[in-house]
Amino acid sequence: MKSFSLLLFALALNLTFNTAAQAKDRDAYAAYALTQQILVESTKIESPELASDELLLKFTNETKECSFSLSSGPTCLNSSFQQVYGSFGNDSYIESSDSFIFFSIIREGKNKNPTFYGLVVEVSKDTHAKKFKQIFASIVSSKTTATLLKNDYLLGKVKAAVTITSPKDELSAATKELSNTYLYRSVYHLSQLLLKSKDGQDTVLNELPKKYSLITESDSDEYKIALLQLVREKLSTKADLLANIANALIESKKAEIAQLSAITLAEQGNTDSKIKNLVINALSNSGWSMRRLAVNALNNIKSTSEDQNLIFGMMLDSDSDVANAAVAIVNNFPLTNANLPFLTQMSHHNSWEVRRTGINLISKIKTPEATAIILERYNDSFSDVRTAAVAIMTNRGFTEAEIPQLIQLARAGGDASQIIVIQALGKFKTDEVLNTLIGLLNDSGWEVREAAVYEVELNPSSVATKALICKMGDSDSDVANAATAAVNKRKLSNTELPEFQKLLSNNDWGTRKKGINSIKTIDTTEATLAIIPLITDSDSDVREAAMSALNGRKMGEETEKELIKLSTSGRAEGRMNVITLISKNLSPTVIETLIKMTKDSEWTIRLAAVNAIAKTLEENVTARLIDMIPESDSEVKNAVSTALKGRTFTDSHINQLGNHLNNNDWGRRREAANYLGTTSSQKALDLLRDRLDIETDSDVQVALRQAIKDVKARLGK
Repeated sequence: MKSFSLLLFALALNLTFNTAAQAKDRDAYAAYALTQQILVESTKIESPELASDELLLKFTNETKECSFSLSSGPTCLNSSFQQVYGSFGNDSYIESSDSFIFFSIIREGKNKNPTFYGLVVEVSKDTHAKKFKQIFASIVSSKTTATLLKNDYLLGKVKAAVTITSPKDELSAATKELSNTYLYRSVYHLSQLLLKSKDGQDTVLNELPKKYSLITESDSDEYKIALLQLVREKLSTKADLLANIANALIESKKAEIAQLSAITLAEQGNTDSKIKNLVINALSNSGWSMRRLAVNALNNIKSTSEDQNLIFGMMLDSDSDVANAAVAIVNNFPLTNANLPFLTQMSHHNSWEVRRTGINLISKIKTPEATAIILERYNDSFSDVRTAAVAIMTNRGFTEAEIPQLIQLARAGGDASQIIVIQALGKFKTDEVLNTLIGLLNDSGWEVREAAVYEVELNPSSVATKALICKMGDSDSDVANAATAAVNKRKLSNTELPEFQKLLSNNDWGTRKKGINSIKTIDTTEATLAIIPLITDSDSDVREAAMSALNGRKMGEETEKELIKLSTSGRAEGRMNVITLISKNLSPTVIETLIKMTKDSEWTIRLAAVNAIAKTLEENVTARLIDMIPESDSEVKNAVSTALKGRTFTDSHINQLGNHLNNNDWGRRREAANYLGTTSSQKALDLLRDRLDIETDSDVQVALRQAIKDVKARLGK
């Protein structure tokens, strides 16, 4: 037998712990259960003078000094322990990362030779760790003897100081204690231990029904509630046992015990008013698990609308498990408009989960009022709520009754759900809906504008068509392309020309081009007149599109006048397009225009004009060609020469050529001689002879002689 001084020495100088096998990885409850069959040898203090309060204080102080340090943690213990320290009376503990180690000094007796017990207890942490301190404090403060305490602690082992003896068969020893113990606490603790072992089940089932009165008749509320919970969880099939225990505890002054007893009886269908009231009181219990049990129990015995309303209210409980239990119950209720006030409150709750639950419940009510509340959540701040609302309405479908609310939502803007609302509106063909959708074509969000385009497209009216034409010039390419595709599917007429005119004058060349490609399907003079100005556009693609649209179209007097107006356009490419178009119908007015264009500053325009008028043998054309004999550009000059070949010259033309025949430029004189030589005119012959008499250039002389010869031959001279 070790002396107590040795115990002090060992604790103070060598605190190396070897935890007993039973203590390893046990939770708090299992730890207490094990104490029922673990015995500690007592160490008597041989010298009475050592059994003083001063000795006890010294021991405690040494323990504290060794086990606590704010800066470095426990100085006498393994460095892995946390520097957390607490005490209950003469009991101290250190909390490590995975366990509690308790130092307990127990003094028994007041005589001159008392017995002291030095105990060191280690308990590993688990889900019960938070409860352990409270349980520990409760035990050390209870009025029990040291003999009782030593049987309620899980004991560790201090090297060379405290010896622990343990039965080889723990379960057998525990079973024996359960059958023979006079301690009501043992019933609970050992039952829990045995219930964790398959071998102990039968013993508990047989022994506990005989022993439960030890608890129900005791003064300990803690163990009463624990017993009821134990039987509910582990022996729920024993309905009679549950009822007996619940009936025995329902008069308890402790609210928690009475409420759990009432819940237990309500679960068995007992509808007594007292039981019902206790169950209702449990709905306000501070423990969430009790509230959840109460919700289900009340549902089991509900008999009035007030009972149902109480369950409705629990759907807003702060604990999700309680709220979900209430929701699961309400899901099976036949819901009507009478329930909408509370459900509406849920749909406006601060919690998005509650709002989502609210509208899911409202979806069970097939009324316009319920639909209106669901639609409100289309603009919810949380995407999951919006998604839920949209899914509900997708399955539910819309009627004309929802149009006003849909319009309001569509105009609210600022959210992706706005697009879904627009899609819903598109199914209705009323003027009010169309006007709303047309208004949304100007929304600040391109996605909204695009969605509106797709829905406006479904309306075949001219109003819809005009609105779509306007969006062909949208700043966003996706919106513009969608509108263009929609317009191109429709049959167009002069009615839409004003909208197209706006497109054709747009600053964006792509928009002007799209406008041309769409308007060309309108086969009217008015459409042609709208396109014509674009042949002189600053952008080549636009000019090309305009020419493509006009090619093959019938050109009348009105369109001819419009084209002629452009013959003096400042852009050469535009003037060239004018020649291309007007030369298809060489009316006198067109010929006069082309003759004027042979005087253009651009040689390409002069060339095109010459080639165009070369198709006609009109006298004024020939006269103009003769005037162009001195053309400076070789290509134009060649075209003029080609155009003059084979023409019949009048006296007026011969006089023009005679003027060239007397020009200072020998080349022009030679050309004039050649052209005069193609005639059969006496006047031409006279002009040629007169010029030959005074001509000094040999090349021109040759040309004159040949021309005279040719004319004389035709005249038969």
